[in-house]
Amino acid sequence: MSESPTINVSLVEIDNLDELGAIWTDLQQHSRHSFFTSWGWLRCWLECLPASVRPRILLAETHDGIVGLGLFNRHRRRRAKVVSSHGLFLNETGDELLDELTVEHNGLLADTGSAADVQRAGIEFLLEQVADWDEIHWGGIDADDGLSQILDEPPLNIRRKVIKECACATVNLAALRESKTEYFAKLSSNTRQQVRRSMRLYDAEGKLELDCADSPDDAVLFFDEMKRLHQAYWEAKGKRGAFGTEFCDRFHRRLIADRLPHGEIQLLRVRSGTSVLGYLYNFVYQGRVYCYQSGFNYDDDPKRKPGLVSHALAVQYNLDRGAAVYDFLGGDSRYKQSLCTDSVLMRWLVWQRPRWRFRLEDALRGMKRRLGLKNWIA
Repeated sequence: MSESPTINVSLVEIDNLDELGAIWTDLQQHSRHSFFTSWGWLRCWLECLPASVRPRILLAETHDGIVGLGLFNRHRRRRAKVVSSHGLFLNETGDELLDELTVEHNGLLADTGSAADVQRAGIEFLLEQVADWDEIHWGGIDADDGLSQILDEPPLNIRRKVIKECACATVNLAALRESKTEYFAKLSSNTRQQVRRSMRLYDAEGKLELDCADSPDDAVLFFDEMKRLHQAYWEAKGKRGAFGTEFCDRFHRRLIADRLPHGEIQLLRVRSGTSVLGYLYNFVYQGRVYCYQSGFNYDDDPKRKPGLVSHALAVQYNLDRGAAVYDFLGGDSRYKQSLCTDSVLMRWLVWQRPRWRFRLEDALRGMKRRLGLKNWIA
């Protein structure tokens, strides 16, 4: 039995996006990855970042060529105006405003034939050869991914913390198609009743239709209307919404313009006659439909459920067109659990080096819990 080839890892500056794109797109052809670690998403991200933010490339090589890639940004955070930390962030910046893009199904891009070896080599390099960090943030990692399993067993001097866990609800479209099972048959009787009753109410005002933007002009129109509805809903709740910063808006307009011609952007409009129920902003990549954001027209009738109806129609639309999975992405919204057939766990993990400041942070958090203070420490 032959030994695995030696993997050499380095952390290098990005000098040329075209050159990085060439090696990234080559490796992703034989790598298990998501839209969020594809070059289409990452190039747009790199092009939109402020000049002061300069992620570096984690580069893993053997004598046969490049077998692993990742983008790490170094960012200093101060929590509760007390705890300062230099962190490394995988495919994110560490700046909360810039990271409102919300990367999920995250990870290192690795050759499928040597993924576990690449992941271990990359982590060992960060631990042993990179000194300028106090903690590494691994955001949006699938719990069943090999990287997550490695992160669950840190070295003795490294503390692993789970910042967040959430279910990622999905609909297995391929299984429905193979078994010739209707989508509604997989839902609970209560969900079926709610969706069908709502559909009848909308149909009474005009035939329910789903439109997909197939031109750049329509895509921009659908995006603008989706954003307007989305922002109105969240701002009414006193929150910023997913498109509340200039950076997020600029990123998504660039992403749509760049990836729509590649069939990776799906902007849907659901209407009853001329009345619009809402819009869905999805990504389509390697048979998987990622339901990224949405905006709906709500009214005072609780029996009219524009979100449930829009998603149900979108699931059927993508089922008819041969997609394999409809992915609601992370979050505990009730509608996701009502409409899904499967789910996977997604986690946001941190590895911390032994630092007194982290012990202080833990003590402050413990005091916060004992005193019942809500806003004293972030």
